[in-house]
Amino acid sequence: MVTSYQRGHLITFDFLRLIWVYADNNEPAEKERPCKNCGCPPTAKGHDACIADLPDVKHACCGHGVEKAYRINK
Repeated sequence: MVTSYQRGHLITFDFLRLIWVYADNNEPAEKERPCKNCGCPPTAKGHDACIADLPDVKHACCGHGVEKAYRINK
């Protein structure tokens, strides 16, 4: 079984359908869910809402309660 996380939600790869699905209900993971940690949906730009648009930051992730948060300055 191949697994990963999307905004804190466990996803698995469905080898029959060749898509990622949410582990809890088998729905395609292409449908965005809000962050499992803060409950906010992604911004219109696709950023994590709780840390969106940080000044002088190139990449950042809140960790969604699963991973360690990080940021990479420009």
